[in-house]
Order: sequence, then C-alpha cells, then structure tokens
Amino acid sequence: MFDWLGENVLQGRLEKGQYFPLTAVQRFDAAGKRIENGVYLGPIGCLTFEGRLSWKKKILAFIFERVRVKIGPFGPLEIGLGGGDDGREPSTKDPFFVWFYVDEEIAVAQGRGGGVAYWCRSRADELGQGGFDYEQNPPCSSDNVLLNDLLELCSLHPNTKQKTVAPVQSADLYPDMVHPCPSSRAHLILSRYQDGEEYKHSNNQCTTLLPFCELAVDEEQTSQLHYMAAEKKFVSSFTVRVGIVLFAGCILVLITLVTMFIHHAVPLQTLTLLFSVDPAASSVILEGKIRSHNSGRLLCDFSSSRSDVCKLKGDVRIILTNASVVVVVHPSAKQQSWRMKPHPRKNDRHALARVTEVSVTSTPVAELAPECTVKHAAAAVVFSVGGYAGNMFHDFTDVLVPLYITTRRFASDVHLLVSDAQPWWLNKYRPLLRELSRRDIVDMDRRSLDGVHCYPHVIIGLDFHKEMSVDVANNIAGGGRYNMADFAHLLRRSYGLTRDTAIRLRDDDNNGAVKEKKKAPRLLIISRRATRTFTNVGAIVRTAAALGYEVVVGETELHSDLGAFARVVNSCDVLVGVHGAGLSNLVFLPARAVVVQVVPLGGLEAMAREDFGAPAIDMGLGYVQYDIAVDESTLARRYPRDHRVLRDPAAVRRDGWLALRSAYLVGQNVTLDVARFRAALSRALQLLRH
Repeated sequence: MFDWLGENVLQGRLEKGQYFPLTAVQRFDAAGKRIENGVYLGPIGCLTFEGRLSWKKKILAFIFERVRVKIGPFGPLEIGLGGGDDGREPSTKDPFFVWFYVDEEIAVAQGRGGGVAYWCRSRADELGQGGFDYEQNPPCSSDNVLLNDLLELCSLHPNTKQKTVAPVQSADLYPDMVHPCPSSRAHLILSRYQDGEEYKHSNNQCTTLLPFCELAVDEEQTSQLHYMAAEKKFVSSFTVRVGIVLFAGCILVLITLVTMFIHHAVPLQTLTLLFSVDPAASSVILEGKIRSHNSGRLLCDFSSSRSDVCKLKGDVRIILTNASVVVVVHPSAKQQSWRMKPHPRKNDRHALARVTEVSVTSTPVAELAPECTVKHAAAAVVFSVGGYAGNMFHDFTDVLVPLYITTRRFASDVHLLVSDAQPWWLNKYRPLLRELSRRDIVDMDRRSLDGVHCYPHVIIGLDFHKEMSVDVANNIAGGGRYNMADFAHLLRRSYGLTRDTAIRLRDDDNNGAVKEKKKAPRLLIISRRATRTFTNVGAIVRTAAALGYEVVVGETELHSDLGAFARVVNSCDVLVGVHGAGLSNLVFLPARAVVVQVVPLGGLEAMAREDFGAPAIDMGLGYVQYDIAVDESTLARRYPRDHRVLRDPAAVRRDGWLALRSAYLVGQNVTLDVARFRAALSRALQLLRH
C-alpha cells in the first residue's frame, strides 16, 4: 500500500471555477478506479467528493458522483451529482491531472487549473485522526535532491512575467514534449502506463525518447495504490451542483468561524505588527515598503519583486551557533520578530527551497539579548548562495552582482556572512569575494566562527537591480555612481586578467574581412555538451577563419578552473555562443569586445536580449544577436513543417515555462547556415573597428 502526502508548488489559474485557500486531500485507487477528494476545515467541517476515474496513458480522467457535506456536529449530508456512463469523456478532454514524473517516492503532475503538484511517500502511522502536521513534519524534505531537480524541471522561468502555468486544454497536452530523466543520482524505472490496465516495463536507463518518467508497479500492488495529495487549492465548478454546494458550504463555514472564534479574534494592532519592523519608531507601510522614522536604524524594504532587504543599525547581534538568528537591540523597539530569506528570488519557490531562513528579533532590553562574545567595528552582510547556485548565469545574476551592489558602499571593509554555499562554490569565486571584502568569509553553515558576534550595521539580503547588471539610476545612495563596466573591471582585476581593451581594427575589404592587420582578432566559440549545441562547429570555424579570425573553441564545466577559462575568454575579442549559461563568461571579456548571441527557435529573442544582450551593452561591449531560421534548428528534422512547435512558438509559450523548456531549450540543437551567419561575424568585425 502506498500512502502519499504532498502539496501544490505552483499556483495555476482556471478560466471556469475558482481556487479556495483550503487544504484538500485526494485518494485514488488505480485498480478499483475510484477517486475521493476531501476538503478539510479542521474542527469546523469538511466536504468530500467521490466518483470514478479512468486512465488514458498519462491522463487521469474522473467524474464525481456524489458529495458529502459536514459542518460542525451536523451531517454528513450526501448529495448526488449524477455522472452517467458518458461522464468520463468530458474529463478526458479537460483532464484533472497530467503526470510528469512518478517513482517509488515522488510524483509530480500538472493539475487541470495549471498548478503543478507534488506528492511524497509517507508512513501509515503519520496519518492519524488528527491529520498530518505539515509544518513540523513536512512529507517532502527540502533536501531531497531528486525532488529539487524535479521542481526545477517544473518551475517557471525567473524572467517570465507570467507567474502561472497555463491550464491544461486537452488530452493531447504536449504530445511531442520530451523529458530527460531529471536526475542521474536516482535509480529510475521507466515505463508507459498503457490505457489504465497495467504498467509495462520499458528499460531501466535514462532516455530522452519517452515523454515522461513513471513508476513501474506490480499488479498486486496496484490494487492497493493510494495517493494522498495535500494542495493549497481546490478547484470548483466541476459541475454546477458542486459550485452551489461549495458556495453554500463557504457561507456556513464563515458563520461558524465568526460564532466559534469571535472572542478569540486577534486585535488589528497585533496584525499590524506582522508587517511592522519598528512600530515604536513610527514605522509606516507604503506600497509594501517598510520605512522607519527613527534615524534610519531599522529599515526593511519588501517592495521589490525580487529581493527583501533589511538594513539594521545600532546594536545588532548575530548568534553564529544558531546562524539563522539575528537580534536587534533598540530602546524604542517592541519585542517582536520576523523571518526572511536573504536571496534575490523571493517569488521563486523552488529557488527559495534551497535558501536558509533568517529569523530577526527586536527587543528594547539589552539583557534579554544574548551577550556579545566578539564585537566588530565593520558592518556585515548576511546572504544566501542557495537557489540555482552552480549555474553561472544565476551565480552572477542572483548573488555576485547583487553582492557587489550591496557591499560597494563599504569599500571592502565589510564582513560577509554566507549560508547555503558549497566549498567548491566559494573557492570558484574566492578571488572576487576577496575584492568585495578584505575580511575572512564567515561560512554560517559550517560554523567557521561561533559565539555571538555584534556589529554596528547589518544588511540582511542583497540589493537587486536587473538581470546580471547594474542600474545606474538606482545606485546613487549606495556608494556613488557606478555601472556594470565597473563591476567587470573589478572582476578582471580579481582574476588577474591583463587585457582591459579589445583589439582595434582599421582596414577591411568589401566582404568585411580583415585586409591588413598586425594581429588577427581572436574569436571564442562557447561549446555546449548537452542541449543547444552547435552541430557543425567545424563549418563555423572555417567560416570565421576565412573572415580573418583566429578561432578558439572552449567549454566550461561546473567545477572547472574558472580562473583558467577566464584567461582564455579575456584573450579573445569576440565571444560566440548559443543562448545559455555559458554566455555568462562575457563578464571576462575586455572592454570593447563583441558578444554574438545565437538565439534558438522558440520566440526567445526578448529573453535572450534581457539576459545577455543588455548586460553586454552595460559593460561597454558590442552586441550582435543572431536569431536562427527554422531550418537551422534540429527541431525542423523532428517535426513536420506545419507542427505548432515550428509554426507557432508563441502558442507553445502560452502553455507555460515547462512546455517552452521541453520544446526549445532541452530538445533543440543548432546547425548554423554558415553563409547566413557570416553576416553576423562581419558585423562583429565592424564593431571592433569603432
């Protein structure tokens, strides 16, 4: 018997129906083909729906036949919902779940409303009458490596403005999408579930041929297969009757709540404290931004869509033996506390799952705070490297550039207190970190220091401007005017890179090739191994060489010697690469060099320009964007010409980030038309001339 618990991790939307902020539990029996959906309201009551289900490969279709309503001591009242023999077909066209991944411990699916839910296996003894304590004993551990990989697979792209996944429209959802096995660190059994009768084994190795990874279950186990999924949403309007029942139930619940808890209501001023950092100092809330009128001693800004930042001045004590606790002593403060995650992806739940939470407490009585064991004269910055650490684009966008923005005002006289940082990550970027702070880095996870350390000024969180760059208009208050070119100069200095300026060309012929030169411009092609690779690197090299370039082909790896590769990049005048993290190496180019970004098929032009085009220009680099034609994508050999993947990328993008990622980022390589691409290389030569 498999008992499962979980929670939805991405909120979806539904054109017909609404979400309710309640806890829902689902059970379904694959062999008995029955489904039960319960919405539990603690001691107040519950709603339970029951019906039949059927399987259509990776589609779960269902029809609810009856609902039971229980309010307080009354009920349950049973109401029939109908549901004839033809009831399954509409559900199949508008499915309740589409499975992305299932194995012995974890299941991931997209719901009818577009939400992505996950389930984790739990012990039967955890399912007592009192329910499951999700806060104290979450079924899905945040340190589950495979689960984190899966959630990243299902996550929304951080640059996407849309914060929801598009609703499922039909049973042929993403018919051609390909999912590689998300993690090689777990043993996966792959199979296809054939028309709801049995699981059939496929093979036991990861492959990109199957549309999704599933669990192979013995037929004996199938008869007892139960899933329980706790979601923070409940979809109404399955039928008109269900909607009426829910509406009536909510009215009854509201009346019951008022009756039962009116004498225990929390005063309004107490609720205000949840948002106020220092009410005694006349803190006010303005568009989500918390300001303090007490000489700026406590200032927290929660208004940014990317990062929460608290700037604390005075007597600030950090308990390094319990690295998540910060205590602020101020005579006018009230005893209160709040929590925050110091990482610039505040709305990305998957990134924040890898970020350690910091608890901040203010108190007016110094004796109530832990006694200082070490006092420092310099300020401190508390931040997390978590999130998507290891991806070079995210390393710079989410950590290193925001850290530069935050610490520049201190002129290196600042303590860096970091959490969620692997030793290899700290070693990889240590040259830059030493430029940002001349003091030893405090690894809060590994207790490189202990005791209670006191600082006159502490910043929790990092200031964020934009993707991998600095917004000059926002930095006046943070240490004078500076820009991304200043960051690049500091980075080159920290890694000992000697070239500050790219080659200057003077003469050329009518074809754009170099005619007279003392030294050929050096061109680096960033080679990718897994996805979005160049399939005809040799032809690209020959074309570039014919134009007068000295060509170098290089690739980076997660734990590679960044300093060595930075020297290679710095020796070049032009950087060529397909859209991806490898282009982040542009930060090591000398000023006036040129970046040529090859944008694959998929309507990625705007995102590509924001991620790498704008930062390159901000650094003082030339920028050329080459948008490939359909025939230059390997997708043209996989799909017929009239397929929506080739014909209408915008429609695929509307299906959500997961569909876009599967179609265009994971499953696509590039075969450049070198005759067409020659113009982009010639344009790069022209930019080297100015």
